[in-house]
Amino acid sequence: IARSMNLFSTPFVRVVFKDSAATQHVLRILTGISDLVIDYNETEYRISKLDAHDAILDVYGKDSQGTVYHIEVQLSDNDDHLLRVRAYTALIDSELLDKGAKYTELPKAFVFYISMNDFLDFEEPIAEVKSTIGKKKISYNDGKRVFFVNASIDDNSQVSKLMDYFKLADPNDVSQGDLSKRVHFLKCEPEGEEPMCAITESVVEEGEVLG
Repeated sequence: IARSMNLFSTPFVRVVFKDSAATQHVLRILTGISDLVIDYNETEYRISKLDAHDAILDVYGKDSQGTVYHIEVQLSDNDDHLLRVRAYTALIDSELLDKGAKYTELPKAFVFYISMNDFLDFEEPIAEVKSTIGKKKISYNDGKRVFFVNASIDDNSQVSKLMDYFKLADPNDVSQGDLSKRVHFLKCEPEGEEPMCAITESVVEEGEVLG
């Protein structure tokens, strides 16, 4: 079961990106920052509020400058994607600013929302949300950059090649550097058997509960 999964399968995503090097590879391509280095990396990062909806982030990381990176992968095409991004980014911001801290201490943040389909019809593999103010369309920059990424557009760019890899997660495809190494480790090497079995068990247990 686990070996058949790709990088749009949430359980597999959260095991693959426990590896910081795999996360770093993806972020370097999505941000265009070739020397980006991740100092902190976590999957299934939970943000809990007593009186609000919890959020479990697929991938959450930080670099040495404190810039935050969030990757969310969604296979479903019937979700309220824009509202989901709004809710998640608001929760992330609330998590980043300690009580009593100045707003100037709020770190920069990159949010990448990856989907299988081009549900916004922007006809690009990656598109940044750009905000402007008034008739002069003055650029509005609050330090948070939000990108929508989809796997349905093939323009031969590095992002579209990465998305092609997401769709197959072929362990014999070595084109994606440290990401390819991580997938090969999990799907083919003996040491990867334990985490892969854990994925299968979680899927079966969830099916039994839902059933």
